[in-house]
Amino acid sequence: MFTFAPRAPRRQQADAGALVLDPWAPAAAGALAEFLRAQAPTVLNVAGDRESQSPGIYQRVRELLTTVLARAALDGQRPPP
Repeated sequence: MFTFAPRAPRRQQADAGALVLDPWAPAAAGALAEFLRAQAPTVLNVAGDRESQSPGIYQRVRELLTTVLARAALDGQRPPP
C-alpha cells in the first residue's frame, strides 16, 4: 500500500505479505525492492490513497514501481513466466 500521511510511519510491514510505505520517502525504492526480493510474489496488488486525496501519488507510484521492477528484471531476479 502506498500512502502519504504526516504521522504515518515511513515504512511498516503489517504482516509477511504486506508493505506500507510513503512513495516520496528517499528509501521507498530500496524498501520496495527488498520486500519484493524477500517475498518473491507472483501477483502484486497495489492499493493506496486516491489521487484527489494525495495529488501526484498516481504518477509517483507508477514511476517507483516501473523503476524497481525494471531494475529487478535487469538483475535477473525472477525468470520470465
